[in-house]
Amino acid sequence: MKVLVADDSQTQRKLLTGLLKGMDVEAVEASSGAEALDHLLRADGPSIALIDWEMPNLSGVEVCRKVREATLEIRPHLLLVTGRSERADVVEALEAGADDFLTKPPHPAELQARVQVGMRNVQLQRELQVRINELKSTLRRLDVVGGLAAQSNQKVAGAARQGTLRPQLEALDAVRALPERFAAVLENLEAPEQAAPAAELWAHLALALPAQAAWLDVTLEVSRALATSAVKKLSNSVPTTDQALLDCVSDVMTLVLRGFQQQLETLGIEVLKPLSARGFVGSLAMPVSEHRLRLVHRGWTLQLIETPTEVSATRFAELSPGTMLVSSLTPPNMPGVEVLAKGTVLRPSYLTRAGSFFRGDAAATEVPVMSASGFALQHRA
Repeated sequence: MKVLVADDSQTQRKLLTGLLKGMDVEAVEASSGAEALDHLLRADGPSIALIDWEMPNLSGVEVCRKVREATLEIRPHLLLVTGRSERADVVEALEAGADDFLTKPPHPAELQARVQVGMRNVQLQRELQVRINELKSTLRRLDVVGGLAAQSNQKVAGAARQGTLRPQLEALDAVRALPERFAAVLENLEAPEQAAPAAELWAHLALALPAQAAWLDVTLEVSRALATSAVKKLSNSVPTTDQALLDCVSDVMTLVLRGFQQQLETLGIEVLKPLSARGFVGSLAMPVSEHRLRLVHRGWTLQLIETPTEVSATRFAELSPGTMLVSSLTPPNMPGVEVLAKGTVLRPSYLTRAGSFFRGDAAATEVPVMSASGFALQHRA
């Protein structure tokens, strides 16, 4: 962490920088108020400042006031160091924007303690700013999803369709309605003027249908240019990172599948969501499967890859990573305790933790499970 030492006296600067040694900080020196202000207003400027009251160009109090008037994401912690000690001086310094006040010559232990307080305050600001940025990102994503949801009830011509799933799934109204729903979600997005650019971004989400013995890997692919246009159109903001684009792709897919899942559940079909949406940059290597449904609309490609899998009862002691719980995992002697939720894809760490509840005879407890696809396990978060 950078610490600014601002004093017109070189002797005083050397004294203060010497007191900072051993504190894991980088000392930056300034010999005038104007130079100190320039350092503090930089994007990579010092996080803490020891500022002399009386300096050329600008006094320490004026520096504090101007820093507080500036728009900064992380405000530096300002300690005014001076020979003044009257109560009125302390009040003036704090009212000007100083965070703390030190009288010359500062006691070494006191100075280091006050700098440590400043370091904690700055670190807290940084943590809060990370949280604020996360919330802003979430709000932008909600804007995108809200825009898509508002459009998804339109009646439009369905997306181009290729391939089929197994007959028991093809017979479902929810599957037959997917081309129309996919097209409706994308209807108001920018359409490519010519051939759609090659896909550079994709997202994956998994659904499991235990009664149909089916695992569905769902992918959505699109070019960076089309994803950028989608974010601009729906949230009126310019994406600055690949993550913002991937969030948009994941949200489009989640919205399409939300209606799909609701339709299935209306028919009384249980749908588990073992793996939530996750975005990727790069080309998509699709698994080989004879049961695949491919939808293309406005340069976006949605695919459902079905992996037939049986639901089986397996003893707890024989459970292995990569299988999904079809019912919640509950110890036989503790019926009110849910160790793992239904729809959980098992990991070694999950089995280790759950093992403390399934010792001895309980290890023979039969657990209904179905296998996840290799594609899903490869791309799980």
